[in-house]
Amino acid sequence: MNDSPKRTSHHFEVPIENYLKAIWNLSQKKSSENLGVRNSELAEYLEVKRPSVSSMIKKLLSRGLIQQNGRRGISLSPKGMKRVIDLLRRHRLIEVFLKEKLNMDPLSAHREAELLEHAVSPQLIAAIDRELGSPTHDSLGL
Repeated sequence: MNDSPKRTSHHFEVPIENYLKAIWNLSQKKSSENLGVRNSELAEYLEVKRPSVSSMIKKLLSRGLIQQNGRRGISLSPKGMKRVIDLLRRHRLIEVFLKEKLNMDPLSAHREAELLEHAVSPQLIAAIDRELGSPTHDSLGL
């Protein structure tokens, strides 16, 4: 019988999550009739080459995270939107925790949250959520 604790495993998908977040950010700047994001916009926003964007778009489409909107570009699918909302919540919980509990300056807390949002386990996010009182709104007004 093995009494050692279970190892924590995590499947990192930083590039996928960064693309989803970029699509969400770019779509927030558009009118409600035209939420499509073009490959060229993504390439500029993420500072990558267009072939890299095309390759990732294929991957996101195959996973059902985005949908093609004809000539208007791409948008998040319901599955992709759920993933982005989870990612944004993780980011904000980490950022608020670092600011409120560890007294980090806002810019440093944001930079750390950008890195950590991809790596934290659901258990750690649940613990941070409890520590912050399970907020339903951002206490920092951001």
